[in-house]
Amino acid sequence: MFKIRAEHMQHLKEDREVSYSIPNLCKHLRQNYSYSPINQLSEKELTKQVKQAVDIAGSYGLRSQRDMYTFVTWELTQYPGFHRHKKVQDVLQDAGGHPKMRMYWLARQLPASVWLELS
Repeated sequence: MFKIRAEHMQHLKEDREVSYSIPNLCKHLRQNYSYSPINQLSEKELTKQVKQAVDIAGSYGLRSQRDMYTFVTWELTQYPGFHRHKKVQDVLQDAGGHPKMRMYWLARQLPASVWLELS
């Protein structure tokens, strides 16, 4: 089971608006998640899946490098389709919540029972 560690929380707290690129996201996944089935994907297929995940993240107003890396990583390595869960959508679609804080609040406030359902 995936556990959110202190370094994940620190990464989420950082407020950097740095541009990201699809190739860099793919490289990040290959380098940091070698145990994941994504490493069995061709570059073309991985790129396609990363683009799809970025588009989904963007539909929730996520734009920062931090949020993209977190969303894409969760989507492709730990919790495929996590964004479809009702409680996750409640956070990601919160019109009152600033988009820069949505992934942070998702990691902080989503009950462990939901993470278990997703895994």
